[in-house]
Amino acid sequence: MFQQAWQGTWRFDRSKITSQQAIRGLVGFILPLALGVATGHVVEGVSIAGGASLLAAVGLNLSNRVRLRTMVLCSIGIALSAFVGTVTSNNTLLAILATGVWGFGAGMLIAVSTPMSVVGIQSMITLIVLSHFALDPLHAALQASLMFAGALFELILELFFTPWRRTDLERTALATVYAGLAELVTVKDISSNEKNLQKLDQLRDALTQAQSMLFEGRDRSLRGRVFLALYGDAERLRLFILTLHNLRYNLNEEKEPLQHCGRALDQIFQALSEEFTAIARYLESNQPKGKKRLSNIDAAEAESYQKLMSALKDLKQVQSSNAAEDKDLIAGILASCYKIINQLRVSRNLARHWQSPRKQDLAKVPSYPRPHWLRFYGVRGTLKVNFTFRSAIFRHAIRLAVTLMFATALYRNPAFPIGRGYWIVLSAFLVLKPDLKTTFTRGIARTLGTLFGAVITTLLISLLRPSLEVLVVLEIIFAYLAFSALFFNYAIFSMFTTVEVVILLAFVTPQPLITVADRAIDTLLGGVLALVIFAIWPTWERSQVYPNLARRLDTIRRYFVAVMEAFVYPGTYNSNYIAQLHRELRLTHSNADASVQRALQEPERYRVNVDLARGLVGAMDNLSMSILTLEAYLVDNDFPTITARYELALFTREVNQALLLLGETLHEKHPLIKPANVQGALRALEQAEKSITAGHYIATIAQHMIVEEARQIVNTLDVMLQLLPGPPSAQDTSADTNVPEAVPNAVHS
Repeated sequence: MFQQAWQGTWRFDRSKITSQQAIRGLVGFILPLALGVATGHVVEGVSIAGGASLLAAVGLNLSNRVRLRTMVLCSIGIALSAFVGTVTSNNTLLAILATGVWGFGAGMLIAVSTPMSVVGIQSMITLIVLSHFALDPLHAALQASLMFAGALFELILELFFTPWRRTDLERTALATVYAGLAELVTVKDISSNEKNLQKLDQLRDALTQAQSMLFEGRDRSLRGRVFLALYGDAERLRLFILTLHNLRYNLNEEKEPLQHCGRALDQIFQALSEEFTAIARYLESNQPKGKKRLSNIDAAEAESYQKLMSALKDLKQVQSSNAAEDKDLIAGILASCYKIINQLRVSRNLARHWQSPRKQDLAKVPSYPRPHWLRFYGVRGTLKVNFTFRSAIFRHAIRLAVTLMFATALYRNPAFPIGRGYWIVLSAFLVLKPDLKTTFTRGIARTLGTLFGAVITTLLISLLRPSLEVLVVLEIIFAYLAFSALFFNYAIFSMFTTVEVVILLAFVTPQPLITVADRAIDTLLGGVLALVIFAIWPTWERSQVYPNLARRLDTIRRYFVAVMEAFVYPGTYNSNYIAQLHRELRLTHSNADASVQRALQEPERYRVNVDLARGLVGAMDNLSMSILTLEAYLVDNDFPTITARYELALFTREVNQALLLLGETLHEKHPLIKPANVQGALRALEQAEKSITAGHYIATIAQHMIVEEARQIVNTLDVMLQLLPGPPSAQDTSADTNVPEAVPNAVHS
């Protein structure tokens, strides 16, 4: 673990340098500071600059809509935290209590989203730092007002420089996702080496970032719907690719006929990689007038599509001439290829026309209004369901609160006179994370970065003996470097931040070298405290991963049955029961996802199967979203009557049985014995759709929507059957030899 943490400390990502965004933040930070120095109101200038500085680092890698909303919430959080921190500073018990409450809140906000966790972090930092400056309520309110003014000034600058409707970051995030799919599809054995696992990690991170931007952005425009559809397509494509890789792994290429199959698959993988690359390039193209560039992409995409169809033809020939015992395996490979191609068609068309979607493409991107209770990502609902010891986030929030309260009590104890001891609390807060790897990596990075920053600051102060004007220049340089390196590398960011903070405090504190020494010592103490607390109060997740996944799958199963019964038996929709299932879905989603992420970052002897865990998490998310879409249609269309009730009841029963078997496999950790006959039930449902007469317009629309989502559910179940250990019969061998019509994608809100 120490070796992994050390390697993570020195991992640099040039793509995450935010040099351009840092300029905007720097302007709002430096102007009030320079103005305060020039007019002799240094303290006021530093206070305003402090509020602007805290806000400048917010959302440098978030989309415009999300960033602005996050900045507003951070401004409020900074002002409130500044007031509470300065007012409670004189009373040790109140200061300890306030730190614990804020720490618990910051820990809980992790469950909501990345932007909300940023609000918690910036508010917590403000409270800790301002607790060093004791003020009466009147002056505390003035201090809070100055910091709020600085944050508000930074927000105004952001509004001025950032048009509300721009979608550059969303497109870039989606382009990164499809570029990641292009790399993933060419890897023969994903788990063969660390480099291949890193590709899977990078794709997962890209999907997480895209999800955060799109779901938190709540863009209900036409373009927002298209981007959501592309994100959903990418999630499904990733699962289909993992399934295809698993089938390829079971292919015995030592046999002569299967050697041809392997070569055909290599060609398919290469052609798919080129297709995904074309989609990424479509998204990167920012102007419809750039027709020459688009025509070049079109030409390359058409060539790769021809290669793909030629390779599929070769694969079908191998199947027709191969021995009987190998035909099922090749049929499963073909079925997975067809699913990828069908989904690829939809994605390619949406990406090609993302600026002005065509009517035929929009028909595959339905837009259903979503009442607030049909959203899995609401702040209040997420916090409510996580407020229990069953929640891993809740347990971490308690641990964080206890740690910060202990650190506050430690440095405020008269028996231990520690200069600027609030840095102990600050370091402990920034280092202690829910998982072991991040905690160790943060601890090492912050300690080393602070020590290097202390050396640089000491040299600068000793050699230059700067005046206030020179301090402003130095502040400009190191604040810009800190903002730019925020996501590049945490050790480098800590180093520049140390220099920037000490110089800022030098405007109001006449002993910068003592400040440097205090910060270095206190940072070391805070980092060690966080590591010790984690060692005493660890959260090993390996034993919890599969039970959490099983509980999530069982909740999804009960949710599916409740929604489908409302279609089959009108009038049985129980809003109270459904609302309870929504709460359980939020909780089980938070627990399962957090459990898997933490387990994957623990030492090898505690680690779970990487491909299986990630694949199951993604598949369950897709199942939840498909059922959510069905419920949304049910509610939005006033519970339409369904004519094919028998077929729908059959499909519900078979899917329910399949989910029960999958849940038992996860819970008992035994091989999957027998998959349910969901394919036969789906075919019966499709036949029922074709038999509806043209006069039943409402029934036709409803049945068509149900069938499309049913296909998505069956595809996701096929992926899960491939991921879990089971007999060859678990593979989907029911695909036709001809490529069927593309399946319309559902947009999930």
